[in-house]
Amino acid sequence: MIGRRAVLTLPLAASCARRSAPPPGVVVTRVTFERAGARGGPTRATVLSPPAGEPLPVLVALPGRGEVARGPAAAADGWLVDYQLDRARAAAARGVTREDLGGLVTDARLRELQARPRLRGLVVVCPDIGDILAAPRRLDACEAWGRALVEDALPEVRRRFSTASATGIDGVSLGGRAALLVGLAHPEVFSSVGALQAAVRSPEVPELVERARGWSAARPGGALRLLTSDGDYFRPVIDELSRSLSASSVPHEHVVATGPHDYSFNRGPGGIELLMFHDEALRRAP
Repeated sequence: MIGRRAVLTLPLAASCARRSAPPPGVVVTRVTFERAGARGGPTRATVLSPPAGEPLPVLVALPGRGEVARGPAAAADGWLVDYQLDRARAAAARGVTREDLGGLVTDARLRELQARPRLRGLVVVCPDIGDILAAPRRLDACEAWGRALVEDALPEVRRRFSTASATGIDGVSLGGRAALLVGLAHPEVFSSVGALQAAVRSPEVPELVERARGWSAARPGGALRLLTSDGDYFRPVIDELSRSLSASSVPHEHVVATGPHDYSFNRGPGGIELLMFHDEALRRAP
């Protein structure tokens, strides 16, 4: 049984002093999740949706450590305010340029991105990550949060925004680690799972591989991607995780982009890669 209805707050233009108006072509809504928060899940989310139209897939996008440390409101706003996902959405919809990527791209990768289908539309849900940051660094730290997300928060988002059922999850750094843990634990919900510069540690690799094997078996045709970069200090462990997934015959993408582990990456390749990967994967999800 789904719990209490969420309380939906005003659009961003009326509730966020850091922006004077929503970006063109996207509706920004603040959502508060009372029951999910009480169960250790997200308390709020910033939802980016196109104007009313056909039902669209859902992408859960999780923020990094810096935004989580500043509290739930900053965490929920991370992708929109700090990482400028509205700019990435516009670029992915009209065709990506080198300038959109902040110059952080090779010629070969730019050609690949320009050859891919343009963004058709996603409902992007950007929740806070609760108290995951305060929890011990163990692999079950995300379990209660993940259950509340899939059992309470996402059903309310689907009802409110009349979305399609196809759902993906991704995140950057700490959020990338959380996206892997939550996404791989719920193959019944997530048909695409990604991580950008995920803050994983080498001792976690065997358990993540086991979870990925279970997710892949339960979700045939699902899309799994690990994206790191040439300046990412987590790259050695992400490369190790990819090798271990390959050795266990778990289908996945392993992308090494260009750029450092900081805001310039999130505002350039990070947001664009996030949207384009999941838009394409969720459109072909069973």
